[in-house]
Amino acid sequence: MCGLAGNIGGTVDAVGGMLDRIRHRGPDGDGITTAGDCNHGHVRLSLVDLSSAAAQPFTRGRSVLSFNGEIWNWRELRAEIESEGGVFVAQSDTEALAAVLERDGLDGLGRLDGMFAFAWSSADGEHWLVRDSFGKVPLYVAKTTTGFVWASERKAFRGGSVPLSLAPGSAFNLRTGETVKWYKLPPAWPIDAQGILRTLRAGVEKRLEADAPVCCLISGGLDSGLVLALARDRSTD
Repeated sequence: MCGLAGNIGGTVDAVGGMLDRIRHRGPDGDGITTAGDCNHGHVRLSLVDLSSAAAQPFTRGRSVLSFNGEIWNWRELRAEIESEGGVFVAQSDTEALAAVLERDGLDGLGRLDGMFAFAWSSADGEHWLVRDSFGKVPLYVAKTTTGFVWASERKAFRGGSVPLSLAPGSAFNLRTGETVKWYKLPPAWPIDAQGILRTLRAGVEKRLEADAPVCCLISGGLDSGLVLALARDRSTD
């Protein structure tokens, strides 16, 4: 998947060095964008909207987003914002996420269905790191003498930094160093066989949403074999 690296209170050159150490995560593009004293870096593995319109870091208005993962309900979110007069330039989940954050701030996180880690600088100068509810997508952060640095992999860090994993379902305030929990478990999960199968099938179908080829990594176990079978069923519909 894509790779994030960035800092607040640091230099652009330092972010460039971090990106070099995780470039294997994003062969399709790279970039660094500054928002106030926050430098966002990104290496891209294109999956949804392969065009340059969806390149990252993504700027919407005066906000900047560096995103790794996928938002599965992005089309629904986009349609909702378009119905309110919102304008889009790409066909990507990245832009839909940026639009939700622009409209709702962190209160919009509960609307997201997906797996993600991202760094976001809002139009009013707030800077946040956010990780998905179950920690599917990695994100590490470390304190420096001038602020914080973050990246998708520990190997990106240098200079004695001690990176810590951002807790799943949490948001980290890059101004204050405080962590807030944004995610709450839903009240109930299906426990009957048919309900579990419906949930699993829906989950597999969401993950097949892409503008590039999708593969399944299988171990030979029951779980990965079932995922592959459901994916094959969907691809032949």
